[in-house]
Amino acid sequence: MNVTLKPAKQNKSYFGEPLPIRQEANDEGMKPFFPRLEIFIRLGLYLAALFIAILSLMPAADVPTTHLSDKLNHFLAYAGLTGLASLAWMRVSLLRIVCIIIVFGLVLEVAQGVMPFDRSASSLDMLANIIGAFTGAGLGAGIREFLKRLRQI
Repeated sequence: MNVTLKPAKQNKSYFGEPLPIRQEANDEGMKPFFPRLEIFIRLGLYLAALFIAILSLMPAADVPTTHLSDKLNHFLAYAGLTGLASLAWMRVSLLRIVCIIIVFGLVLEVAQGVMPFDRSASSLDMLANIIGAFTGAGLGAGIREFLKRLRQI
C-alpha cells in the first residue's frame, strides 16, 4: 500500500505571506520568553495606551495634576509606552515600534488641536513624546538583550 503525505496547509495572511508560527524565532532569534507573561504585558500596553489617549483628550480642567512639568509627563508616558511595546511585541523591530508610538502621539496631538474645549496641539509636547519614545526604545533594547542572554544560560 503506497501512502503519500500531503504537506500541511499553511495559514496565509491577507497579503499572501505565510503567518509566522508563534514559537518560531524571527530574524533576531527572539521567541516569547514567557508566553503567558507576554499576554499580560500586551494587556498592560493596551491599557496604558488607552489611559494616555483618555488623558490627552479630556478637558484640561479634568486632567489630574502632578507636581511634574507637562513635558516631563509626556516624556515619561511615551518612554513607558514604548518600553512596554518593546516587551509586548518582541518579534517587531524597535524602529517600527518607535514609529507606531510616534504616530499614536501625533494623532493625539492633532486631535487635541481640533477639540472644542481648552486643549491645543503643541509641538513641544510632540517633541517630548518623540524623545520619550526613543528613550523607551533604548530601555527596551537593553531589556531585550538581557532576556536574549538569559535564554542562553
